[in-house]
Amino acid sequence: MIKNYLKIALRNIIRRKFFSALNIFGLAIGIAFAFIIAGYAWEEAGVNHNIEHVERFYLLKSEWKEGFVVGSELKTPPALSKELRRQYPNLVETYYRWDWVSSFLSVGEKHFRDSLQIGDSTFITMFNFPVLHGNKRTMFDNPDAVVITESKAMRLFGQTDVVGKRVTIDNYSGKQHDFTVTGVLKDLPFNSVTNSIIPVNASINSTFLGINGLLFFYGDYELNNWNFSSLTSYIKLKEGVRPEALEQPIKQLINSNADDYIKNNLTIKLAPLATFNLDANNGLIRKMIITLSLIAVFILCMAVINFINISIGSSASRLKEIGVRKVLGGMRKHIIRQLLTESVITVLLAMIIALGIYQGSRSFFGEIFNSDIPSLLSFPIHFIILPIVLILLIGATAGIYPAFVLSAIKSVELVKGKMRSIKENITLRRTLIGVQFGIAIIVLTSAIIITQQVFYVLNKDLGFSKDQIINVALPRNWTAEGVASMQTLRNEIAGTKGVTAASLTYSVPNRNAISMARLYTSKQDSAHAIGVNTFITDEQFAKTFEIKMAAGKFFNDPGDRYDSAKIVINETAAKTLGFTSMQDAIGTSLRMTDDAQTYIISGIVKDYHFESKHESIKPLLFYNVRYWNAYRFISLKLAGSNLPQTIAAVQTKWNALMPATPFEYSFMDDTIQKAYQNEIHLKKAAYTATLLAGVIVMLGIVGLISLSIQKRIKEIGIRKVLGATASSIISLFIRDFIIVAAASGIIACPLAFLFMKHWLNDYAYRVSITPMPFVIALFALLSTTIGLISFQVVRSTLLNPVKSLRSE
Repeated sequence: MIKNYLKIALRNIIRRKFFSALNIFGLAIGIAFAFIIAGYAWEEAGVNHNIEHVERFYLLKSEWKEGFVVGSELKTPPALSKELRRQYPNLVETYYRWDWVSSFLSVGEKHFRDSLQIGDSTFITMFNFPVLHGNKRTMFDNPDAVVITESKAMRLFGQTDVVGKRVTIDNYSGKQHDFTVTGVLKDLPFNSVTNSIIPVNASINSTFLGINGLLFFYGDYELNNWNFSSLTSYIKLKEGVRPEALEQPIKQLINSNADDYIKNNLTIKLAPLATFNLDANNGLIRKMIITLSLIAVFILCMAVINFINISIGSSASRLKEIGVRKVLGGMRKHIIRQLLTESVITVLLAMIIALGIYQGSRSFFGEIFNSDIPSLLSFPIHFIILPIVLILLIGATAGIYPAFVLSAIKSVELVKGKMRSIKENITLRRTLIGVQFGIAIIVLTSAIIITQQVFYVLNKDLGFSKDQIINVALPRNWTAEGVASMQTLRNEIAGTKGVTAASLTYSVPNRNAISMARLYTSKQDSAHAIGVNTFITDEQFAKTFEIKMAAGKFFNDPGDRYDSAKIVINETAAKTLGFTSMQDAIGTSLRMTDDAQTYIISGIVKDYHFESKHESIKPLLFYNVRYWNAYRFISLKLAGSNLPQTIAAVQTKWNALMPATPFEYSFMDDTIQKAYQNEIHLKKAAYTATLLAGVIVMLGIVGLISLSIQKRIKEIGIRKVLGATASSIISLFIRDFIIVAAASGIIACPLAFLFMKHWLNDYAYRVSITPMPFVIALFALLSTTIGLISFQVVRSTLLNPVKSLRSE
């Protein structure tokens, strides 16, 4: 019996090639896209899950009271995690603290700029990262040990078995030291321990030093400090211990060791490492997964609705076949089984094609999402149940209505090809079409608004120039002599033809500021101090980035005598300090908490975006580089005539002045774009989803209008004989679709508005939602619908009326 069902099902699918193809390929597109998004979500949710017992790992995070921030949320006091392990061994199994630095490595005559991760010796054993060469338990016993990944070993030495070889590393005082390779790790998958969790930095750490490396780089580093948040810390809990059990121990340690400012304003929270990739950066990845998942569900629903509509619409062509079966003794249950089998077989064929599309388009979508889309073979074996459930669910959903309706019709009416005893459910079909149109409007409107927001974010006036600026990484010598040397380099390069300005700076706009400070006027006490971001740069910074002054000077005019007391603040800082006139603030004395120095405001810059546009502009303070003796970049403003020639001239001069330091640069506009990569990828995904939604809508319209024309082919012939024009016949078919589309728009537009309003809330600066995206979406949908219907109907009107009248 089952073999007979399958044989007849395949025959019917082949006989009705056109409608079968519409069903199969429409479903395949919807299922494939849903699987692509599911694969992306699986990959992102699986980050860190290669770490054994990841559910017991937690990252310590700092939560500061509003206005009292003194550091990154990912940094905590260095002593905290170590003391948690020492004083509460029944709760904490082990800990790992680390800091990220950028420096230059040398092997013989080869020189590289690299990201280094400096941390506790627990690094390997705590996370159980796979070791290729070396002893994981003794790798960091040597204070001069360095551990690298296999790809870094190949880059430095051309082989992986390099234990015992030497690597020379520069520190921040310009000194060099030889470190011995004591271990080589296998290349690590993306994780939140060795990969940067700040998108704009986007560093992948592959060189690891022991905790003593902090002393090498900084000269003096208080690993037992409680009053400054400077290290990223992970802890691994004992089995069965809940994170809530550490709330009181952490509070007690802070209260017993930190000063009043830290005790009163800092709260330490535990963030699970298992979900940290999803929750980092205000949950950007989680929000992207949710948004894309909703779009995928919408598109899959559209494909299923197409299948249901075409299945219901084409069921009338099966009347005589089913009637003959019933006359020859076929029972109702057999009819139902036959029709459901055909539906399930159709979905099965669509599923096979969908899996092929998934496998073949992984690299394409991986580039769009900036993530690896896993191969089908990489999923656990029990995941095979998902396609099986989808096949049965979609097949039953699409086939159950026509199966039960047709099997209930009397045999006489079926043989005559009539359905007088069962009224066709027009309301159901119109409702399904309406839902499909509504989903298409939501997807298209969302894509338009996402595009507007991304364009706005990337093109909104930043308050500084980002065009034709390159940032070149510098070797570190954070001493007065080192700063003087780099200023000489800056002046030499500034004289290169095509370079209009040059600045020595610790950071660049749209990256993180160096740290936080507490600032107040000398007329007030520290209780009125405000939190400010701090930035280290020189007198040429404002000129290089074309930042406008609201009042005063950016430190000094060129040639003026250096004054260490002079600082610059932005307008937001001035207003937060209580100044209503920017000019009146110039020359005002300022103090900082825990700092005996008195500072003088020499200038106030107009507000500019020094962080992501997800954030509002915060108070900002500029120190002179000669005061702090810290720098990382030289930023060059280039003339627009011939950039490659200018960069080549700069590199020639660089190589002459610093032959041992590689010339590595990045364009400022590329740096800014990296900060919004999630939005850019979401925009690409929205475009793709809109295209797929459009294809599915068109397939559905073509299928339904073709069915409708088949049913009314005799009517079309009679109207033509009676002199009806093509336009009047077209209007008969368009009217119902236009009414449904309009009703869908009335319901879908408010839903799309609410959905996108919620999405835009994550941005401090965002576009206003105007009627235009909704008008464009409705116009595009209506014009596509009218165009397809007109094309199909015109084709039918070209048939000979005699053939049309003979068709019934």
